[in-house]
Amino acid sequence: MFLLKTKQSWFIASMFGKLCITSIIIIPPCYISGLLFPIAIRLFNNDVLKIGSTTSRIYFINTLGSVIGPLSGIVLIPLIGIKLSMMFIATLFIIIGSLFFIIFTEKYFSKVIIYISINVVLIIICILQPIKPIINFSSISPLTTVVFYKEGFYQTIMLLKNKLGQTIFSIDGNIEADNHPVQLKHFILKGHLPQLLYPEQADVLVIGLGMGITLHALENNPYVNSVDVVELSPDVIKAQKYLKEINGDVLNCRKLTLINDDGRNYLSATKKKYSVINIDPIHPRISGVGILYTREFYKLVKNHLLKNGVFIQWMPSYQMSSDLFKIAVNSFYQTFNNSVMWYVRGHLLMIGFNGDVVLDYKLMKEKFEANRKDFESIKINSVNELLSFTAMYPEGIKSLVNDVTEINSDDNLYLEYHTPGEYLFQVSDIIQNIQPYWNFSEKYFKNIDPQNLYVIKKLWDAREKYVVEESLKPF
Repeated sequence: MFLLKTKQSWFIASMFGKLCITSIIIIPPCYISGLLFPIAIRLFNNDVLKIGSTTSRIYFINTLGSVIGPLSGIVLIPLIGIKLSMMFIATLFIIIGSLFFIIFTEKYFSKVIIYISINVVLIIICILQPIKPIINFSSISPLTTVVFYKEGFYQTIMLLKNKLGQTIFSIDGNIEADNHPVQLKHFILKGHLPQLLYPEQADVLVIGLGMGITLHALENNPYVNSVDVVELSPDVIKAQKYLKEINGDVLNCRKLTLINDDGRNYLSATKKKYSVINIDPIHPRISGVGILYTREFYKLVKNHLLKNGVFIQWMPSYQMSSDLFKIAVNSFYQTFNNSVMWYVRGHLLMIGFNGDVVLDYKLMKEKFEANRKDFESIKINSVNELLSFTAMYPEGIKSLVNDVTEINSDDNLYLEYHTPGEYLFQVSDIIQNIQPYWNFSEKYFKNIDPQNLYVIKKLWDAREKYVVEESLKPF
């Protein structure tokens, strides 16, 4: 048990366990598959002088099957789902195998019929089995109902509603969003906070549709002119019709333009620049997501910001160590040297400025009042209280990453390859390690009187004292 003293070592132990279990399932068919090629050559070749031509023909057919196999998955899964696709392919294998068995062993025809019948019965039983959704590697509670389920080309999307009436949004079995108050707070903040910091009316780009809560906040904001939202998965878009009560049917809002594309691909192709770019990627431990946390991506974002434009990104605060968190922040900071970190319970938000960091109190208060209803819905009752949620200003962030040499880049995808081994780390692990770097800086404030500055600082000091204790409480 000495190997299990650290959270990383538990990952090694769990991976070893999974290796043992999957080996039992995978090794036998892999072994049989390896036997098939030489068996096929022996069956179809009776002349040693023709073995070369026979081998090449079988190799061609084998290669053709290797190409058709994945293509059939691409076609079948969006049409009939993963389970039925597997049943269809299994049936096809049984039919082909049985035909060859009959051809080469005619006297066992009756046994083949029995074999086919047993397999057909098993397949029918599998087809009739209901879908059993898995969330975060666990079966869902009987008190939780599936509202929407779609196995698509890109992802498996699922909407659930629990006994408390909360809606949960899942991608590939991982919970990515829900409308619990802890989650709502950062979703709504991501919508309004950049607009409070941008000095003019804003044209906004949002990468990732999610549950549409952030988009709903943007639709309500009178300082937003237009919103372009880029979403890769058509199934996420289809799921929105079940979320109208949560997001106000945001896809039909007058400000919004929906673009079905990959977010990074869109930025690479478009020449359009934005006042605000808002991105809420899922955790970098999910395969393929790490490219949205790289230095190159941040440079691409900065090139599409107008002067004094604002970029906001959710930064993972769990299932990674504080060392990896610092690498993530460092990758952001190397491009956005002028940045501020905001923290609301359980969530860290990085805000980068394409210009100087300016917190114009008078403007922020005016915009806060225009969106007071949304802020009060997440229990933020004043602009002073909102400003007390800042965690670090540029000096604090610089101090945090000062000794960090590693950067998450397109070349190494450091976060994507290292975060899976740190899934046992909690929010408290990061907060306890970065809280000593928190700083409050008055020099970035503009148009603020001493009294309000004093109130903000007092609220900030009080919050700093209990933030670690808060992070230790269950969410």
